[in-house]
Amino acid sequence: MARDGFGRLRRATPDVRRGFGSEAGAVGLQRARIPILELGRLLRAALPQFIDLKTTVHAPLPVIHADPTLIQQVIMNLVTNARDALNARFTGYDDNKRIDIIGHAFERGGSTWVRISVSDHGGGVPDDVVARIFDPFFTTKGRDQGTGLGLSVSHGIIRDHDGDLRLENHAGAGATFHVELPLMRRRKG
Repeated sequence: MARDGFGRLRRATPDVRRGFGSEAGAVGLQRARIPILELGRLLRAALPQFIDLKTTVHAPLPVIHADPTLIQQVIMNLVTNARDALNARFTGYDDNKRIDIIGHAFERGGSTWVRISVSDHGGGVPDDVVARIFDPFFTTKGRDQGTGLGLSVSHGIIRDHDGDLRLENHAGAGATFHVELPLMRRRKG
């Protein structure tokens, strides 16, 4: 049943095979507020019942110039990876089988940004693969479990929004991926 839910979510997102360049207009920008709480409810319905998903938003997130569908695709990918890491580390129920999504605004270089963090207790990323985590076709999963494109495409989407996708790794304990987006895109050229 959980697989069916993720399948529906994947079909609801745009075709990632179209690629993402750094050209102006590569993403369909609009003034949008990323609906973390609503997205959390949708994702929760698609997760196995023994994985707890908690969403927290510190004050209403400001409106940003972004393609909300692409940002939701990134969050969905990060949650899918967190689910896989948790299932690999814990078989069945465990109190640590939890995914946290936290959103808040912060200041960087005199500008307001939005940070959406996805955390899990799935054991983290092995130190010897951290440097390659965003490389296309790189995966730590089995051949039939992933293409190695999810984090690479997600990184490209966030980069095309003039943002950052960062890994905060705690090898052996868990990982947090931070999606950081400026309120306004920097002008290209």
